[in-house]
Parts: sequence; structure tokens; C-alpha cells
Amino acid sequence: VEATLIGEHAIGRTVYRAHQGGCELCGFRSYKGRLAIMELLRMDSELDELITRNASLAELTAHALKVGFAPMADDGLRRVLEGITTVEEVGRVVDLTTRL
Repeated sequence: VEATLIGEHAIGRTVYRAHQGGCELCGFRSYKGRLAIMELLRMDSELDELITRNASLAELTAHALKVGFAPMADDGLRRVLEGITTVEEVGRVVDLTTRL
């Protein structure tokens, strides 16, 4: 499942998993600290026009992706590849089922 979620970006990279019970580094909690997973969509004139004419979700999504929008799931999985968090933790807070 992890390979499907992360895709070809994970080839040749280590994907970390939290160990139940943790370790000394995390104070035996499996995770340490908090991490913001976010998405940002910049408003532009074309997006404004799409919203004004009540465009479909598909049209809005296509435009957003065209101008560099990255969904929250992508940001979370990027952080998995950086070794900052795990697929399980991202899946706890973000719906990853659309990526399967």
C-alpha cells in the first residue's frame, strides 16, 4: 500500500515507520513534536472567473494543478519521503484513499 501511495518517488529511498512504543529520541511516544501539513492555492484572475461562473470541481481542480497547487496529501507524502513522518500518521489526518 505504501508503494502505491508514494509511487515512483520512493524508488531507492528509505521510508520510515514509527516503532510501537517509540525510542529514546521520541520519549517512547513513537512521534515527537508537531508538523504542519498544508496546501495553498493562490487566487488569480482565471480562478476568480471560474468561481464566478460556478465552474465544476473538475475545472477548478484542473486550473489549480496547472498553476502549481499541491494537495495536502502530496505535502504529507513528501514529508514521509524526507523521513519527517510516516505514511500511517499522514493517513490519520489526510484522506489518502483517493490515491489508491
